[in-house]
Amino acid sequence: MYLKRLYDRSDPKNPKVNGVEVLRAGKRQHFTPDFVARGHAQGWLTLRQNLIVIGKDQDAVTYRIRRMPGYYCCHCARSLDDGGSARVHIEAEHPKKKSPDAQNPAGYERINYYDCVKE
Repeated sequence: MYLKRLYDRSDPKNPKVNGVEVLRAGKRQHFTPDFVARGHAQGWLTLRQNLIVIGKDQDAVTYRIRRMPGYYCCHCARSLDDGGSARVHIEAEHPKKKSPDAQNPAGYERINYYDCVKE
């Protein structure tokens, strides 16, 4: 995703971001929690229900959140509370099964981003 930040330059010594223009946006996107928090604080990103909205009015780009940052089972994609509960879930629900994800041999993964799809 490429964004052009739009600045309020009424105070030349302290310009502030007052919006963004979306130059290019892919169908799938991973947004970091820092990106979401900064955009929300600057007023050009809205997080509501299961959506992330970037920009304002008719120029806004909307993404549906598929997965929030956290732990997920590689077998059934279930959201898990933490690493300990992930291990308990794997032992109880998928005993002795090899992980379907070679990068996560324990059978669960932790993501640190919002996994999104463009609406």
